[in-house]
Amino acid sequence: ALQPGRSLDLRIVQGWLQHWLSTGTSVYPVADLEVDYPPHALVLLLPLHLLPAGAGAALFLVFNLATTLWMVWMLTGWMAAETGVGASTRDRMTFALMLLTWGAIRVGLWNGQTVALAICAAIYTIQMHSRAPWSSGAALVVAACKPTLGIGVGLILLFRGGYRALAIAAGLTLALTIGYDASVGLPPLGSLA
Repeated sequence: ALQPGRSLDLRIVQGWLQHWLSTGTSVYPVADLEVDYPPHALVLLLPLHLLPAGAGAALFLVFNLATTLWMVWMLTGWMAAETGVGASTRDRMTFALMLLTWGAIRVGLWNGQTVALAICAAIYTIQMHSRAPWSSGAALVVAACKPTLGIGVGLILLFRGGYRALAIAAGLTLALTIGYDASVGLPPLGSLA
């Protein structure tokens, strides 16, 4: 992530945020930016704009590594709870290490992707929607920064009766999107047109 050509995704997102904040205009009609995140995600990713220029990639790498380890730990715990297999700490650690050898995980780390955080939010949403609908709804908004993940988790909640968490996520997503739209002079939900 610290070598030339690495942390590309982080730099791309920072470029979107820089355009938005410096011009006060929407990033979506700018062809050079090729924005593929929904408007609410840009609002949630604003802290990435605050990363210092020199140390930003290193700080984000540390954050991403910690989030990836957390994601793997959550995933293995969830699998153990669902199946009753691999519930020991040793089994979870073994599975976690195995997952960390997966090329896609390493590519995500080195390129500065936010997918591990989105997956952590998705796992939390699925596990906690019936006990903590507010925080699960908020977590679904984070997961939906990757729209296909948000749709998939939303369908799981729909089939599992997580209607409150879905409604909360929808309300928060709309509020963040309308906030983005207002900041760039668009009518409510204008960025989705």
